Amino acid sequence: MGTIHAIYEDGVFKPKEPVSLPESCEVEFELRVIAAPNATATRLEQELAWLANRTDADKEAARVRLSALTPPPAPIPEGKTLSDMVEGKWPGDETDEQVRAALERLS
Repeated sequence: MGTIHAIYEDGVFKPKEPVSLPESCEVEFELRVIAAPNATATRLEQELAWLANRTDADKEAARVRLSALTPPPAPIPEGKTLSDMVEGKWPGDETDEQVRAALERLS
C-alpha cells in the first residue's frame, strides 16, 4: 500500500481518500506534517519542506521509479566520441545572423 494522506481531527487520523484495510487492523506509520492548519506557507515552501523530510525509503522509491522511466543509453556510433555526441556540429553553411535568428526563435 502506498502513502495515505490524512487529516488529524479530534484526536483521530481521518484518511482523505478511501482505504482498503480490514476493519480494526493495526497499522504503523511515520508521521510527516504536510501543512499545518491556517499555514501561510506557499506551495513551494510546502513542497520544499516535504522534500527535506523524506525518509531514506522515500528517496530510494523515487530512484527506482525514475530508473524505470529512464531509457537505456544509446551506443556511441563508430568513429564518434562522447564529445561529438554531446556538442554536435552546425552544418556550416549558415551565417552568424541566421544562427542568431534561429536561437532567438527558440528562446
